[in-house]
Formats: sequence, C-alpha cells, structure tokens
Amino acid sequence: MFDYRLRCGIASLCFLLISSMEFAGDHEESTDIESLYDSHDWFGLRDAVRARKAPAFYRGAVASAFGDLQGAREQFGSVIKSAPKSHRAYQSHNMLAYLYSRTAQHRRALKEIEQMLSIRPDNASDQAGLRLYTALCQSLDQSVTERGHSKLRYELKIGSPFVSVSVNGKSVKYMFDTGLNISMMSESEAKRLGLTFYQIPTDVSKIEGSSGVQPQANYQIAIAEQVSVGAFHLSHVPFLVTSDSQEPWTDLQQGERGALGIAVLQAFRSLRFGQDGTLEINLRLKNLTAQPNLCFEKASPIVEAGFARKKLRLVLDTGAAESHLSIRFASEFAALVTKSVQKDVRDIHGIDGSRQVEAATLQELRLQLGGGYTLLRPAQVLLGRTNPDLDDFHGVLGWDLLSQARSITLDFESMALALE
Repeated sequence: MFDYRLRCGIASLCFLLISSMEFAGDHEESTDIESLYDSHDWFGLRDAVRARKAPAFYRGAVASAFGDLQGAREQFGSVIKSAPKSHRAYQSHNMLAYLYSRTAQHRRALKEIEQMLSIRPDNASDQAGLRLYTALCQSLDQSVTERGHSKLRYELKIGSPFVSVSVNGKSVKYMFDTGLNISMMSESEAKRLGLTFYQIPTDVSKIEGSSGVQPQANYQIAIAEQVSVGAFHLSHVPFLVTSDSQEPWTDLQQGERGALGIAVLQAFRSLRFGQDGTLEINLRLKNLTAQPNLCFEKASPIVEAGFARKKLRLVLDTGAAESHLSIRFASEFAALVTKSVQKDVRDIHGIDGSRQVEAATLQELRLQLGGGYTLLRPAQVLLGRTNPDLDDFHGVLGWDLLSQARSITLDFESMALALE
C-alpha cells in the first residue's frame, strides 16, 4: 500500500511514503533472503544477493535501495512481465514509485501508482496517493538547468546547517535536511517569494508527525520556478507548504523558514561539509568506502554503522539537531540498556504536536561510522514507540554526531557517507 503521510520532527521534516512490505515468499526462495527483505535490511540483502543467484524481485529491491534506477527497472520489469497482476508486481511498482518520488520524477511515480491501482483498485491509500501525485504533476517535474561545482558557507541554526539559496531570484537561508523528501517552507515564506500554489485534496493533505499524536495540520504545494545554490541551478522545485505556527518555523526568522529535502540534495550528487563552516556541492569524488554504506528505505537515507561487533542501521537526518537510539536498539541491546542508571521521560516534538516517551540514558556510545569513530555522549535510548518507520531502525543520526568530524562527505552516486 502506498500511504502518503508526512513525518516531521522539530528540526527534521520527513516526507515518508509508507508501504506495506509483507508478503508470503515463494517456496523456491531461501528463508534468509526473505527475512532480510522483511526486516528491511538492505545491506544484508545486498550481500546475500551477491553471494548467490537470487530471484529478480530481490535484485530489484537492492537496486532500488542503492539508487540504481536502470537495474531496478530491469529486474522489476521482468517480475512484472512474468506475472503482471501478482503481489510481486504490485510491490515492484511500489518500490519504483518510491525511487521516482525521491528523485522528483513525479510523472513516472504517478504511472507506477496507476499500475498499483490496476492490481488493487480498492486500495484507499493508493487512491489518495494518486490524487496527491496528480496534484504534483500540475507543474513540470523538477530538473537541473546548470550543474556547477560550488564552494559556499553554512551556519548552524536550531542545531542544523543552513545555506544561502536563491529562490525565484530572492536570497534566503534554508536548512539542508536529508530527513525530508520533498522540500518544505512556511506559508508566509511561499507568499513572500511569490510562488505558484497548487491545492491538494483535503483527504490526502494531513500531516502526521514524529511525535505520533493525531495530525491536525494541512499542507499545500508551491512551485519555485528557479532555485539556485551557488552555481547549481534547478527549475520547477516543489515545496510542501505548512502553517507558520508549526515547528520549526516558530524558531526561525523571515527568509529562513524553508528546508531543501533529499529530492534536491540528491541532485547535487555530492556534498561536503567542513567543520570550519565550508560547504562544497557537486564535487568529483573517488569511491569513499570499499562498498556503499548508504542506502534508501522508501524516502529516508539509511547509514550502516558498527557497535559492539554488530551492525546498526541509522536514519541519516541532517535536520535533526540531536541523535538518539530507538526502541529497536533497546530490544537488541537490552542488557546494556538495563544497566543504565538513569531513566527519565523525553519530550518528542513534531509538527503535529508533542508527546512524552520513556527513555534511558547511557553515559556514552562509541560508533564506527563512515570510516571513523564517533562518540554519542550521553546516548539517549527511547523505550517507547514513536512512529512505525523510525522504530524499524536502530536510531536517528543527527547533526551532533556528524559534526564531530573535520569533514562530512555525502556521495549519492557511490552511495557513501565518509567522516574524516
């Protein structure tokens, strides 16, 4: 099911397209590959697929997670051709829709959703998605008009990096937020910039935030005809528009109430943040790691990290000021969490409101990450659930951990994160 909901943290607005991934595996498929797929362990599935002749469906899932559009289309194409109305075909269309969505290819995403509805015509979530993407397709798809290398400055506000951007010729400073799929801004900001608005049907325009409380807010779509970051220029960039009374806009000034999401940041191909406040985009890079340590879960970038000789999967969110560990970490490392001398309650804020979640505080946690080590001190472990998607992973990797490195390099071509 393609369920269109927004999950927005206090400094990390996340547009996640949520799909139901359960299915019954065919008898010829091995249990371990099935379990890796079911648990969304794309790194483990990648290694398993390499080690044996795996069915095309799983090869397509790996290609999709690691941004290989051609590979995903070829593998999923064979699945769809062999059984066009099967559950495998439905899930293949679903993952292709995610891949197109996070690269702002809304017309292609819409076609995949239409194919999903041809298989499950009564699926209410897909029907809502059809209406949302029909609204997005009222404008031309986002495109790159000039791909220049640029060296800029960034500064930290509300604990996250903000960069000078030009929107329709007007200068602003917007957050660079990998936790957000489609870019976002406040309503007054969109009006001040003179953007063109497109209405979204009210039944698909509710926001559900990371706090997990009942959503209260609606959003609209606005299109920026031109967005420039240094010498890099894009056209027809969509923004989701929300009320100025919602976080994080309440803590920001005019000209700062916006964030560029993953659909824009991926277009840069690569980014390097220096500890000295420098930012480079569209660098020419050699392979940063022996093998990719970055992939996508639906619309969210996921980083593989190491702790206690085990692998962790963390949501990479440059819009989050603070990192934290999730209930999954608490379950898998129960003995460690039980030894925590401090138990308290943590406030989880979101654009939808706030709630309190029980948490344990560990004195410190040393993570192997991006070719180096980082120290989370103290390390907060949430003991309650927040939203279903983040709870599938071991935690959120925010700017507090990333900024410990002298430089942070994100390469969306080799799918790698490197900390130096």
